[in-house]
Amino acid sequence: MTDSSIRALGRFVADEALRKVTEISGARAVLRVSGFDRPTVTEALRRTAQRLSESPGRQVVVKVGTSEPIVDVPVDYLLDPQDQLTKWRNSGQGSAVLLFEWGQSPDAQGLAAMNALDDATILGDYHDAPGERGFDRFMAEAWREADGIGTVPAPMATFLPEIWRAITDEEPRSLHRWAAFLVDTAQRVAATQVHTPGVVYPEISAALPALDLLPDRGLFLRPAALPARIKKNVSVSAFKQPTGKEITEDELIDRITTTEFSEESLKHIGTDSETAKTRMRSLVLNLNRSGSTPRDSRQLRHEQDLTLWLEIFEQKSKKIGLGQQVRQEIDRTAAERVDEFDAMMIEEALDHGDQESAQRFLDEAPVGGAEPLADLLSKRSRRKVEKLAFPDSQFVQDPLRALLRELTYFSDEEEGSVVVGVEGNQDTGRWSRWLFAFLYARTLRDVQDSTGLRLTLEVKDCLLDLTKPPLPEEDEPFDPNTEWSPLRLLVEMDGAAQRRFRWDPLAIPGQITLAALIHGWRTPPGHTTDLSFDTFLEKFNDPRQWQADEPLPIPESHFAGQLERLKLEHFERFSDGLDAGNINDYVREWESGLREARATLVPDNAPNTDLEAVVLTDVIGLADNRMMMLATHPLKLRWLAKNYAEAADSIKTALNKVGGLSLNQENEDLFFDAIDRISPHGTPAVLVGPGGTIAIPMRESAGHEEYAPVRHGGNESKEWLSSVDETAIDEMVRVITDYLVTYPHKLDGLRVLLLDRNGDPVLPMRVAKQVRAKNPHLKVDLVVLAPQATHHEIIQGFDLHFSGAEMAEDSFLPDVQLILQAWEPDQEADLSGLENTIDLALAPALFGTQTSIKESTKKESLSGSFNPWKHPASHNLAQTSENVVRALLPETADETLESWSTLCVRYDRRSPVSRESVDGIDYFEMQVQFDQHLDLFATLHRVAHWVVTLDSFIGREQIDALRNRPDVILVKPSVGKNESYTLIVSSQTGRQFVVQRLRRRLEQIGVVTPQDSDGTAKRIYEVSRNVAPGAVLRSLGIGTTVNEVVGLVATRFVVDQQFPVPRQGTSLVTWISFDEHHRWFGRGHKTRADLGRFVLTVQDNGTVRLDVLVAESKFRQTFDIGSAEEQLNRTTDLCEDAFRSGGEARHDRPFWLDELAAAIAQTSGNALQAADLPARTMIGNDDHRQVEAKVLDALRSEGAQLGQVTGVAVAISAEEDQPAPAVGSLGKHTLVRLNKHELLNLIGALRANQDPANADPLVVPGDNKGTVKIPGTVVKTPSAVTAAGLSTTPEEPAPPVKAAGATAPTCETSPLVARHPDAEVDPLKTHRGGLQEEELRLRYNTIVDVFARHKVAVTAPEIDKWQEGPGFYIFRFIPDPGVTVDKLTNRRDEIFLALALPSGFSIRTRSDRGSVLFEIPKIDDEKYGVDAKTLWKRCPPDPKSLIAPLGADIEGNPVTIDLSSADSPHLLVAGTTGSGKSVALDTILKGLVRYDESTLRLRLVDPKGTELADFEDDPHLDGMIGMDAADAIEILEETVEEMAVRYKDMKAIRTRKLVEYNAKVDKEDRKPWIVIVLDEYADLTSDLEEKKKIEGLLKRLTQKARAAGIHVIAATQRPSADVISTTIRSNFPAQLALRVKTATDSRIILDETGAEALAGQGDAFLHTTKGTIRLQVAYGGT
Repeated sequence: MTDSSIRALGRFVADEALRKVTEISGARAVLRVSGFDRPTVTEALRRTAQRLSESPGRQVVVKVGTSEPIVDVPVDYLLDPQDQLTKWRNSGQGSAVLLFEWGQSPDAQGLAAMNALDDATILGDYHDAPGERGFDRFMAEAWREADGIGTVPAPMATFLPEIWRAITDEEPRSLHRWAAFLVDTAQRVAATQVHTPGVVYPEISAALPALDLLPDRGLFLRPAALPARIKKNVSVSAFKQPTGKEITEDELIDRITTTEFSEESLKHIGTDSETAKTRMRSLVLNLNRSGSTPRDSRQLRHEQDLTLWLEIFEQKSKKIGLGQQVRQEIDRTAAERVDEFDAMMIEEALDHGDQESAQRFLDEAPVGGAEPLADLLSKRSRRKVEKLAFPDSQFVQDPLRALLRELTYFSDEEEGSVVVGVEGNQDTGRWSRWLFAFLYARTLRDVQDSTGLRLTLEVKDCLLDLTKPPLPEEDEPFDPNTEWSPLRLLVEMDGAAQRRFRWDPLAIPGQITLAALIHGWRTPPGHTTDLSFDTFLEKFNDPRQWQADEPLPIPESHFAGQLERLKLEHFERFSDGLDAGNINDYVREWESGLREARATLVPDNAPNTDLEAVVLTDVIGLADNRMMMLATHPLKLRWLAKNYAEAADSIKTALNKVGGLSLNQENEDLFFDAIDRISPHGTPAVLVGPGGTIAIPMRESAGHEEYAPVRHGGNESKEWLSSVDETAIDEMVRVITDYLVTYPHKLDGLRVLLLDRNGDPVLPMRVAKQVRAKNPHLKVDLVVLAPQATHHEIIQGFDLHFSGAEMAEDSFLPDVQLILQAWEPDQEADLSGLENTIDLALAPALFGTQTSIKESTKKESLSGSFNPWKHPASHNLAQTSENVVRALLPETADETLESWSTLCVRYDRRSPVSRESVDGIDYFEMQVQFDQHLDLFATLHRVAHWVVTLDSFIGREQIDALRNRPDVILVKPSVGKNESYTLIVSSQTGRQFVVQRLRRRLEQIGVVTPQDSDGTAKRIYEVSRNVAPGAVLRSLGIGTTVNEVVGLVATRFVVDQQFPVPRQGTSLVTWISFDEHHRWFGRGHKTRADLGRFVLTVQDNGTVRLDVLVAESKFRQTFDIGSAEEQLNRTTDLCEDAFRSGGEARHDRPFWLDELAAAIAQTSGNALQAADLPARTMIGNDDHRQVEAKVLDALRSEGAQLGQVTGVAVAISAEEDQPAPAVGSLGKHTLVRLNKHELLNLIGALRANQDPANADPLVVPGDNKGTVKIPGTVVKTPSAVTAAGLSTTPEEPAPPVKAAGATAPTCETSPLVARHPDAEVDPLKTHRGGLQEEELRLRYNTIVDVFARHKVAVTAPEIDKWQEGPGFYIFRFIPDPGVTVDKLTNRRDEIFLALALPSGFSIRTRSDRGSVLFEIPKIDDEKYGVDAKTLWKRCPPDPKSLIAPLGADIEGNPVTIDLSSADSPHLLVAGTTGSGKSVALDTILKGLVRYDESTLRLRLVDPKGTELADFEDDPHLDGMIGMDAADAIEILEETVEEMAVRYKDMKAIRTRKLVEYNAKVDKEDRKPWIVIVLDEYADLTSDLEEKKKIEGLLKRLTQKARAAGIHVIAATQRPSADVISTTIRSNFPAQLALRVKTATDSRIILDETGAEALAGQGDAFLHTTKGTIRLQVAYGGT
């Protein structure tokens, strides 16, 4: 230990002993101090003596365990030779006793029973509060020992205890080591000038060898990871692995020799590889005493750095498990949270691919508002966890799609073989394995043969074996559950993590039926059965049923025979397995026959056998007049072939392409979710059958489709409305769950109305069970309206399912009460008595029930390209509030479906629709009438808070078209097992509630008056329904979502105004709320922006361009951008990845374009004014529907090309009064700020129904960094006109202006004030105070500490860290990368407190030359003045210019005003009492009267009669000093006349300025400058008539008099708006602002805030057209 560390430790021990002995309870305190060496005890005794001498009243007996004299230790502290320390324990002397052991004590046993202070406990416990720990006091003592000024710097105070804790937890160090480390650190830091983190951190790192650790330049790169990094340092410094295992010297030397250090690490350390390795070997050999001449280990450690050693110790194997990978990433990004991960105990489970553990990890709720652990991972790692946690299902329907999903798990691999096999008992599932091979073997073999460029695919033989198992004998049992048992498929690669999924044929019985139909079972065209859809499929579970009893004869008619022979031929080939190739061969031949049939089969009002065979082949009749198209039908097989081809191509890409499938980096899951939703359901859109049956598709299984009649026997039928599938019911239940989240108090009691049109008992049962399952303790009243005849069956169903639960402790029936009410669907529902009592009304398949069907025809095929794999086979035509017309034909051209439709219509009509155009396309139109249910729909909204409709036909268009439309809260298309329904949640009862909340919030933030608040709230509510209806939904609940509504409306308004879409050309503009499309952003809780503007522009060449603007809104009380940049980054990245075109297009681009098309279609298409901020707008004169169809078709057919994707953040600070800064940037995005003033203007524009593009601009545009480019135009934010040195944008602060006006050429540039007290004292400086350099340094570091304690990272500039001026001083700080300027300036209040400034003072901030400046006013004792006489000497009069010296800037340079300059011909002076206004006027005039009286004349007005009294007898004065407004008017009128005379004389000799005139005329004809001074301008203009005259005269003079040599100076103590009008302000180009009362006064005089923060006594701003400068006005001493 050094002498310094011994002194510090000894003093610390003494202080702790004295402190602790006073804390011991009891009548007489005794404390033993033990475990310290003698030098430390000696120093402690000296300190104790000093402290007790300073407090003679403290009666403390001190004894040390020796009788030998100790230098500088009082003799009475020593023991008598025969005494021991235990004697003094009970001596009775003093109020307290301190006993210091001196080595080994002979009475140690007796001492052991005493209270003790020893080296093990003196530092305290880390968990104690800061300031109460001994370590903190020891650190402060070390700082004093190092002669540190002030308190311990915050970076030390913050992180040294962290280092202490981490080391103590890992491998404790002795107290002497800590003493050496703390003193060494303190000495290093104290030697630096400033104590910013960037300065302090390297010094802490360099002191680590005192703790036998390695220096670590990377220790503070991520402060959160510091404890983990210190623990690594402890292990590495001891040459141990992190596991604790030691590494031998030979192994360590070998590792040093063979390791290739990263260039990044070497550059970070600042050395080369060989030098680093030499030093490392030297350290190893020295510490192991193998070297010949051992050196000081501490010095050897100083030459090292931990970063390089970690590369040696952390050598990892190439492949690690997912759990290890997750842990390492958390450790790297937030080491302090590794413990959270470890506590979950899932690392090993993740390594082995455990799905449940992955779900736990993603669902884990963070503690204390921290971000979820999953958000700490890289995108790639998070996707791996999500893939593990959220496979589509344990059971998959399509193994090819499942395999494709699992292959993305191996996308990082560069080579190897992916193996697909089967797990489990091979004796079961024989038929399952055969069926798998029949359906997929040929496709998988094709993939195997096409791979190997990167990864190969190996499928186990058991999955490719097409040998059919033998059929059991007739008398043998066949157990379907055994023979068709699920296959557990395993996908693995070279020892990497394994992936699994299960495929269950019995769960998809249609697959078994497909195999049965191909392998023998035949049906004649139009075969009928009394089976249902499900029982028909299940009959083939026994393969013995596959053979028909008798073979069917080949029909004799042409087309019937042709179709049957074609089927037999190809099905024979199919028996060896299906694939895209052999299916397409069959489909092509069938399509040829179909075209021939369309051309030739034209019935003439009579049945046609051939036509019947064409439309009824592979079609059977089921029970209840239903029909079924078999999966063997060519239209269904066409889809299957396309599915095989798409899956195979994608699998080949995933295996062969480097990196696998190129999918959206932000959300890969959307691709897999999208392809999993693709099915053959709905194709074709219609079947026809005997008896005038027309049927539409209802549900599908493996290609087999059930059709329900909409017309039968010539009458309209409602059979197709018989039931709602369970998947659709579950979606309604999710809405109930959302409602409970929004209104949690409803968990105590919920009332649900269910309209069960058919009285189906399954519907209320499913709702009740699912609600109960999701909310076990929920109390529900389920009011069911159903036909009276079905009530008994519904009650029986409830009794059957819940009878056992009634008596259970957690009973069901008491919590879910069933209330039945009679209702016949064709009659009006009686809802009286239910009004305002229902929380949710569920109306499934209710409104689109009034249907009619008719035939139609058209001549031409539709345009566009039809994809049979994913495009729907029908589309809606016209939609109104009264009906929907659906054409049962694709929206785009498909000859096959057009031929099918034409033949179906002909079969049903027994003739074509038009005999004049038999070549046309005949099709069915289905009209669904909504108008008959409008009353019921309206009634439901009066009864219920939310109304949930589930309908195949009624969508948003119908609801938006209603006269009294409700709020559409949610639109979710493609709901249900076969995506047949659209789910809509709407509400009309929330309007009053939301308006009330909005009104209250607007009043709270003071942006509306109480009388205007209601109208304003209603207006915002109406607009918000168009901007983000989801936010309106959330406003109905709890939380601060009303703020969100206002913020979103404001954001939309700002974007429309600041970044408008060009009005030329043809475009579809759609705004989408990303919160309503959260699945775009993947599973889990991912951040995203709020809104997206999607502009689809039709280019001149017919192509469509897509431009995206992403907007994020932040509504806060004060400025806080939060995580906006991350939200914008994530959303713009997602959009760029999703929609990029050309060679960069992702594999999943088509699905993203489909998503966008669907999202656009879901928005409201109501034609609204721009002021209403509509969700969808059309630009251009073309037919809107045609344009919309064109751009949507471009999206669906992948014809849209991506333009630009930009981001905008709008930050609203509702309680900030100052004007918002100019448009700036936030990373790569644009930042627009709105403060209270701008919010007021915005709300005014909304109330006035102003188009944002035509309203007054809300914010000052910024520089081109704030540019958002729109195709066809560039809306730039031009350079802001801001005061120099007062930049409003942190990115490019305006350059400082050193002088305003024109500084006199003869003005000396040497400083007028001395800034360094040690320099020679300038006689020009009237010194009344000033600050020493050391004091400025101390205050600077005080602010550094404030920043450090609030985690604001700053750096001190190399030069000009501080500057001292007469009335204030400046501190400069540079924000670290990623730290916004606002984070510094928002700490003004804390800095104010830390500097102990008096009340009334203000700290001013601005940006300058890359630094943030804090201008801090001085107290009176610290100020010094500027001597006016010296100023005048430095700036002598210039005969060519009229210059008045004012004072000096902070650097001591003269500041002058040139009245003869165009920049400052007239001056406005303002300042409150005590600001120095009178002194400033005095200084200006005395500076001017230095000019000869023949060249300058003064005309003065002084209402007080005292301010300008010094100039009463001045020879420069014209006449008397005016005293009132009349005098002022007289002087001004005379001067106006003088101006006219002068201009007349100047014109006569062709001169333009007074200086030029005087140069041309004789001396006696020369004219002087005239300066008019109007003091106390407020008094002169108190009378309105006089004010009007004075302002009129001033306006003439200030606008025209400069060239005539006439100048005006007006001064006032009251710069209010009623005194200084806009006319006066705008005609005085120069303003001298001294301290004023309010920021408003400052804005009036300067057009900006700041003057209210001046220090007074001559501290001023001079503002001219050149900029603004702060100065100290000179003082003449009079």
